[in-house]
Amino acid sequence: MRFDYTTAVPLRRLFWSIYGRHVYDRRPAARSRATIERVVDLLQARTSRAGERVLDAGCGTGEYTVGLARAGFQVTGIDYAAGMLTRARSKLATATAGSVSLRMASLDRPLPFGDAGFDHAILVSVLQAVAAPPFTLRELWRVLRPGGTLVVVHYPRPLLHDLPLLDEVRARLSNSGARGPFAFAMVAAKSWAERTGGTRYWTVE
Repeated sequence: MRFDYTTAVPLRRLFWSIYGRHVYDRRPAARSRATIERVVDLLQARTSRAGERVLDAGCGTGEYTVGLARAGFQVTGIDYAAGMLTRARSKLATATAGSVSLRMASLDRPLPFGDAGFDHAILVSVLQAVAAPPFTLRELWRVLRPGGTLVVVHYPRPLLHDLPLLDEVRARLSNSGARGPFAFAMVAAKSWAERTGGTRYWTVE
């Protein structure tokens, strides 16, 4: 059975809202912290003035949003899952160097921003799950100023998918720090969806 990630939109939104509140990034991985630092460094290297505007498209629980705000950027984070944004808002007290705006928006629809409104945009582990990647990229290009920066982070197919499903779920729970039957069910659903077509995995080529 193949999971159609492009049709069950209300169910997907509900799932990610719950996952964001209760499971996602409870124990941020060292890889995530290193990638946040790399993205911040990359944008700082392409910055010509203080307070440049960054769109964090599909911001999830706000790890990159907060990191960029601490570095002095003016950050707008968007996500279509309310639970993700709720958890992101809980982190904003630490984002004191820049300013942050969070709002609900879908990357499968026209973005609620005018043309050329951002200096930079980041898309972290999101492009593989949108309905139409070319549409999403065109929208991000539209809201970027000429000469702006678009950073796309895509993780390859995890080696955990080669394990039996139960072993993958146990490993993910161990890495996340989440506990209990509810977290087990959420992680199992996510892993199963990814294995059955819920996520596109691209190679570098």
